[in-house]
Amino acid sequence: MLTARWWCRLYSSSAWRFGNTLRGSVSTLVDYKVCFFLREHWSGAPKDLMQRCHDRAGKRIADTALRNGGLYIKFGQTIGSLNNILPDA
Repeated sequence: MLTARWWCRLYSSSAWRFGNTLRGSVSTLVDYKVCFFLREHWSGAPKDLMQRCHDRAGKRIADTALRNGGLYIKFGQTIGSLNNILPDA
């Protein structure tokens, strides 16, 4: 039988995972927007600007997946095995 405590734990862990995913996604999106803007409009942008942006995004995605656990790890393994989706680093 399901108890109120079980439902509370389920929803709190789901909200926590959703919050982690949202934070990681939005910060990655903003990072890429800033990098693309700097690359287009600032002549003094570093040559390796996009590479550093890719590195930060990869670390952020991996960190989010590790914090959220199981399902995200399997999703990351699937994406990592598809050579046509991720660029070579």
